[in-house]
Amino acid sequence: MQPLRSDADLGNRYKPIRKPRPLTCGTCNEIVRKGEELYLTYGTHPNHTLLAEYGFINDVSEEDIICGRCPGEVKVEDMVKNLFQSRGALGTWMK
Repeated sequence: MQPLRSDADLGNRYKPIRKPRPLTCGTCNEIVRKGEELYLTYGTHPNHTLLAEYGFINDVSEEDIICGRCPGEVKVEDMVKNLFQSRGALGTWMK
């Protein structure tokens, strides 16, 4: 008996079927002159998401966190993992 090949075994021959997505272009509400600085927004993401998705993090001082100007990040992955494990088979399915 020989196991069936997975998609990973197909290498470059596997081509997922995807519908093309429309190109989205943005415009400025104001005139931008040569040499002016532009600012982009990435939404409200924690630093670990910004690092993984965009390759940078926000510089947040300890004082800003203590004073409440910038709340610290709370990682809940371990708590969620434990919650799933505590639910047995249902937690495995939910995961």
